[in-house]
Amino acid sequence: MGLSFTRPWWLLLLPLAVYFAWLWRGDPWFLGAVRRRLVLAVRLAIFFALVLALAGAQLVYLIGRQAVVFVADRSLSADGCRPQIEQWIAEAMNYAGRDDLAAVVSFGANAMVELPMSRDFQRFAQLQAVVESSHSSPAAGLRLAAAMLPSGYRRRVVVLTDGLENLGDALTQAARLRSQGIRVDVYPIGTERGQDLLVEALTVPPNLREGERFSAVVELVSSYETEALLRLYCDRRLIAQQVVRVSPGHQRLLIPLEAGESGFRTYQVRVTAAADGLTLNNEAWALSQVQGKPSVLIIEGQPGDGTNLARSLSGAGVRWELRPAASFPASLGELQSFGSLVLANVPADALSDTAMEMIEYYVRDLGRGLVMLGGEESFGPGGYFRTPVERALPVWMDLRGKGELPNLGLVLVIDKSGSMGGGSAGLTKMDLAKEAALRATEILGEQDQVGVIAFDSTYRWVVPLQSSDDLVGIQNLIASIRADGGTNIYPGLAAAYQALRTADTKLRHIILLTDGQSATGGDYEELTADMREAGITLSTVAVGQDADTALMSRLAELGEGRYYYTNQLAAIPRIFTKETILANRSYLVNASFVPALAAPSAIIEPLLERGVAPLTGYVATSPKAAATVVLVSHQDEPILATWQYGLGRSVAWTPDASGRWSALWLTGAGYQSFWSNLVAWTLPSVETDGTSVVVTSEAGRGCITLETHHLEEGTGRSMARVIGPDLAVQEVELVASGPGLYRGDFDASAPGAYLLQVVQGDPANPALSRTAGTVVPYSPEYRRSGVDQHYLTQLAVAGGGSVLMSPAESFSDNLPRTSGQLPLARLLLALAAVLWPVDVAVRKLFLAIGDWVTLWTRWRRRSAGSTPGGKATLASTLRQARREQIAESPPLTPTAPAVNEEESTGTTVPPARARGQAAPPSTTSETLAQRMARLKRAKEEAAERWNRER
Repeated sequence: MGLSFTRPWWLLLLPLAVYFAWLWRGDPWFLGAVRRRLVLAVRLAIFFALVLALAGAQLVYLIGRQAVVFVADRSLSADGCRPQIEQWIAEAMNYAGRDDLAAVVSFGANAMVELPMSRDFQRFAQLQAVVESSHSSPAAGLRLAAAMLPSGYRRRVVVLTDGLENLGDALTQAARLRSQGIRVDVYPIGTERGQDLLVEALTVPPNLREGERFSAVVELVSSYETEALLRLYCDRRLIAQQVVRVSPGHQRLLIPLEAGESGFRTYQVRVTAAADGLTLNNEAWALSQVQGKPSVLIIEGQPGDGTNLARSLSGAGVRWELRPAASFPASLGELQSFGSLVLANVPADALSDTAMEMIEYYVRDLGRGLVMLGGEESFGPGGYFRTPVERALPVWMDLRGKGELPNLGLVLVIDKSGSMGGGSAGLTKMDLAKEAALRATEILGEQDQVGVIAFDSTYRWVVPLQSSDDLVGIQNLIASIRADGGTNIYPGLAAAYQALRTADTKLRHIILLTDGQSATGGDYEELTADMREAGITLSTVAVGQDADTALMSRLAELGEGRYYYTNQLAAIPRIFTKETILANRSYLVNASFVPALAAPSAIIEPLLERGVAPLTGYVATSPKAAATVVLVSHQDEPILATWQYGLGRSVAWTPDASGRWSALWLTGAGYQSFWSNLVAWTLPSVETDGTSVVVTSEAGRGCITLETHHLEEGTGRSMARVIGPDLAVQEVELVASGPGLYRGDFDASAPGAYLLQVVQGDPANPALSRTAGTVVPYSPEYRRSGVDQHYLTQLAVAGGGSVLMSPAESFSDNLPRTSGQLPLARLLLALAAVLWPVDVAVRKLFLAIGDWVTLWTRWRRRSAGSTPGGKATLASTLRQARREQIAESPPLTPTAPAVNEEESTGTTVPPARARGQAAPPSTTSETLAQRMARLKRAKEEAAERWNRER
């Protein structure tokens, strides 16, 4: 126990107590010696209480109670130890004292509270917090534990971990806690993974030249001897494969390779071995940029659709690669190695949804080029309505503002049998059929008519044939379709015919969709003959292997429409939109005309002197507002349109390149330059030297560092678009952190390759554009297993603790002695407040001992009935005593027949006695005037004596 002060300089006022003691020694003079000393003591006590309160007096005492935080490792390397950790903590809490506190924290890459600081240890049952387990950061757990520990306790942190730290610096954090008086103890937990072969790293040169020979370095770590099959991929294509003998320990393999074409190349290595305990660490990635001339990838829908363009590019010295749609690049990294992409009459259903999303990212975010060439399977007739590819092109797939087009009557006959309720990935065939119907209605104009029939064993009109002007109402009705019942095609198809044959439209079309076989037959030959006679066409869509493909194909043939078969549910909406567009034959324009120049462009400069050749057809589209329409048809529709989309450029050439509509444009003089200019306009600009982009990743975060000294102030914002391995796009702003230095970070939690495009300034005309990338390996938690005893010992020493052997040690009495402080300021102020009226009472209240005895006796005698509650109060007792004193006093005899008001007050006051002087004798015969004169003389004599003494 002791006393301390938070503001000790106020103690300098204490010597003033001597001065106040001398000043107050004889005051007040009319009191006796004992009462004067009592007044002096009370005043000095008030003074000392106020000074000590100002000085921040506090009582210091030793603390014995403990507060303990258990920090549990929840990273992947300790995932199997969770029951052991829970049991150990629960047992340790049984050894806590009555006044002890405990809390529980879990950590991985971050830290979360499992149990807040509490004495109710029964609240902890199991570890439930969700932490990022891909990394292990004991430092994060120590920081959170230190923040939770309260003052007024002896403090301890117990870390339960395997010691396989891969994020943060727990040793430094433990030393910091030790300096704060917090002990850090460690308990080792962990399990051995058993036999394990892992790929520690794959290394390739970050920059290569085309055709350059190099070696890929594969680093393996194995805990046992085995044979393993090693496969090496470049852009998901297998380029090397070999069987290797792996010995326990670290092994380094060199695989000779040759750099291919220019662009970013993603390399991936996979290792497969028997009896491998963990396969999640059997692959690694690397990224390399191959420098060289940009090449063009040409995807053709049918053989020959892109051949003429390839020949023209060869004559102009442009590198190209021609592929069918089935060989479209499987990854964005592979696609990104090409400077531009050409789609030559490729239908949308030949490309997957992922491929079309990749094309949009490729243009918008990576700054590459896109060219779409026309044909019967391109643009709107190809089914690109409302797809990512349409967003990237400068034209719309539908015809907007064309009121003179022939109106269309369209009836959708959709199977809603019970089998349509099946599907995958949370989507049923019925869901996609309804989505397809919704898209089809969006293509129609207000002058068109639409109807929807849903059939199972019977049929019903979901949307009676009507004008498509009430689009919202029609779509709400379509959304109400539910899958149920059997399958009977003929009645619904016949009802669609009956409705359309009297429809007041120039074009009439039926789309039939089913995934099964009809339970009953019908005279389809007669029905389709009636359709042909009424000018009604029929297209059919068979979904899945259970569909009656023979009947559906025959119906499309008899109905002079198109037959589609798909087992990819996602293709259903694209097929419907394509059919709806093809039903309106105005999209394919077959007419001879000479295109007119609508806007100047470097693409057609070689043709201006000679004049442009005529065309014999094209695909009708609608230009977007921001597009530049270079050439137009005789109907003022786009023939050649260009625009900037994000960081890249795209071109729409609505005639074909196979020779059907543009034969003279492929053979005429000067047209070779036109085709090379068309593609070259979309190629990314040449990068400027002196600028570097460095991309790194750690603990699930990627960091972009742009360094350039060629930009002027006011160029604009620096941005980066990052495309992850799952094709998710992140837009990152790069913030200036120094002269010519810009930084930003992004989420890089998923392993794989990350490609990014860095631009500065206006994205449409950037002052700087760079492409970069990085690879994120698998979690470092998969690299090691077991327990790092040496690290745990270091951690315990840094925290001033030890490696625990049992749960009982968690509350051992081995913590540094600590003390607590009890502030006394409020108590001292309260004491001064209480003593203040005591000082007044001692000086002003004149009651002798006999008076107190009398009051006590009378109070005891009358206490039962003095008050309504049966208890006498001091005030009532004093009033009663005064009444009795007045009653016992002898009456005063007046000397005059009349007195004034002051003389008739009734009671008398005895004169004050001088110190040491006896009271003068009083007689009962003394008159009032005589008594007043005597009192006046006594007062004057007392005043003279007091003046002499002062």
